[in-house]
Amino acid sequence: MAALPTSLALAVAILSGCGSPATTYEGSEVEDLDKTIESLDAMWIQNRADGIKSNVDESSRCYAQVADLAMSENAICGPIHYLGDDDQVWEAMTLSFTQTGDKQTAVSLDPDESFHQEASGAGNTTLYRPDGKEPPVDLVIPEPDAETAPPEQAIWADPEDYTDTTAEDGTSAVNLPNGVSLQLSNWKISERIGSSSDRLMAGDNRRFASISISGVNGDSASDGQYGMEQEDQEMVPTTLAFASGGESYSIGAAKDGTVSMSLPEDEAEVALEITTDGLTQTVSLGTGAVTSSASAYYDGLELQGSDPESGTVVGELESEEGMNASVGASQLTTTRDAYEPELGWAPEGKAWLIVNTGWKHELVWQQGIFSSLYTPKTEVTSATVESISGESFSAEAIRIDEFRESSTWNNDSAQLIFEVPAGVGDFRVSMDLRLSGDINGSSFADEHPASLETNFNVAYETVFVRDNG
Repeated sequence: MAALPTSLALAVAILSGCGSPATTYEGSEVEDLDKTIESLDAMWIQNRADGIKSNVDESSRCYAQVADLAMSENAICGPIHYLGDDDQVWEAMTLSFTQTGDKQTAVSLDPDESFHQEASGAGNTTLYRPDGKEPPVDLVIPEPDAETAPPEQAIWADPEDYTDTTAEDGTSAVNLPNGVSLQLSNWKISERIGSSSDRLMAGDNRRFASISISGVNGDSASDGQYGMEQEDQEMVPTTLAFASGGESYSIGAAKDGTVSMSLPEDEAEVALEITTDGLTQTVSLGTGAVTSSASAYYDGLELQGSDPESGTVVGELESEEGMNASVGASQLTTTRDAYEPELGWAPEGKAWLIVNTGWKHELVWQQGIFSSLYTPKTEVTSATVESISGESFSAEAIRIDEFRESSTWNNDSAQLIFEVPAGVGDFRVSMDLRLSGDINGSSFADEHPASLETNFNVAYETVFVRDNG
């Protein structure tokens, strides 16, 4: 379907059909323009009858386009409002010109041509009909009637009609746990939705809210989201709703697609609400702005911190005769997050600092040339974190979870969680460790202690890079 924007600057000065100077094409006088325009009117009527439902006015008709008495190749017809279009349009038809003499040219309709959009517009031309009829000025033609949508009901567009993230107004990202990032686009408020085949009206004193969503199925949650490697994890259950005028209208479970809903017309701004485990984040359908108290997801710092190399954080105890002990880090990873499954969402302005540890350790009793091995066990008894730069703060771990597989050695680990200010990018983590163990089947069991225990303190620093992207 051809469409010329309503805002096309159409000149209203009309050449008189009676006694006006002759129009020309490439310097030759155009013959039979009146018959061509009559034929174009008839073709346009037929085109409307055979095509998509449309509305026209009694003053909608076809015109030649003339600049300084010279004709354009395109004639235009309109205005017309098609079902499925938000605005009324003008349509163009390319005319055929045939040289009939040195100074004469015949104009006609090419049967192979169809109505189309005129790329160059007609801003510098005059609309002309030999019969002198003038184009309408400030005429507004309504769209044909369509079915009225059920109120406050989520309407998902056909996936084939789904536009991903190509909106001219840009996209907004709402970040969720497990590295999921919902990409939102094509937000708008309108009176109608759908194409000509599924067009719906919002109804009297109502309006549609519409928005496109992607990322629910992981399409936009690429590896390295927020600067950290993410394993494939299911999204924490998330629901959607439109909000307006103090009311919330449920959409249901989050999914990819374009969703619309007919809402009561209200002066209040419409927003999309995204609720995950009790926390609601919103996106304005007026500006795309995101409002959220999940501070760590929006403070500009990556969620993955720098990690020390394995074995660089070590505690050691050596004696010539007696206990020899060592403990080192086989793993130390530090992440920031706004959400933790057991604790839920961090308070606004705060983040969870999560330290995952793994230990390699050794416990020996040495007596002369004889030694006994002990089955080592490393536990984190307490831990603190403090800022390295910026405003000074320190905090103790609010949770320490220990893990151990009894079937293997050197497989102790722990997870520590701290509550820290969002926006802080460097930390020093200090841990008090208890290394203990029972003698491991030694032939010196009667001579050496049955069990050993010692304490260490290990510390390391981690930095979270600011994401300038």
